[in-house]
Amino acid sequence: TLPSRYYLDPDIHAQEIRTIFRRSWLYAGHVMDLPEEGSYLTEDLAGQPIFIVRSKDGEIRAFFNVCQHRGHILLSGRGQLKGLIVCPYHAWCYGLDGSLLTARLTANVSDFDTADFSLKPIQLAVVAGLIFVNFDPEATPVNGDLPEFEASILDHLPEMPRYAARYRFEFDIAANWKVVVDNFSEGYH
Repeated sequence: TLPSRYYLDPDIHAQEIRTIFRRSWLYAGHVMDLPEEGSYLTEDLAGQPIFIVRSKDGEIRAFFNVCQHRGHILLSGRGQLKGLIVCPYHAWCYGLDGSLLTARLTANVSDFDTADFSLKPIQLAVVAGLIFVNFDPEATPVNGDLPEFEASILDHLPEMPRYAARYRFEFDIAANWKVVVDNFSEGYH
């Protein structure tokens, strides 16, 4: 077991968030969670609100779940959009590709260009039907371990991309992440 400060010190936790969780590929969902255009899910990963959506072109995309106007959360939970993401605060409208389509009361604002206010994308990779995100803008699945991971999964579970959740539950654990990993690992010895 690590010394207790590694589980309790907020500075160590902040360093772990910065150097591990915001630079690693994090599981966020499964492709079957997004069966059709406009399907979306939201998550809070490494302290960052995100959403993942299936766009009109069929692509799955991830964005920070924050309006570019006043920082309001755009979506919650899981659901189905009808082609637009509308901020509940001032009704800025975004396309499923993250582009700002309309922004109320900006028609007379000089030099206002909607292209400057698109949603901020997050790196995304689909591996054997599993959706992973990475907050590091330089991250690419090709130079990581994801291709090998995919082959390993598909060797044992070739139908994984077509699996669908029959039941889902979520719970918060009031513990440092390392305690959860330590306890999970206990089953191996």
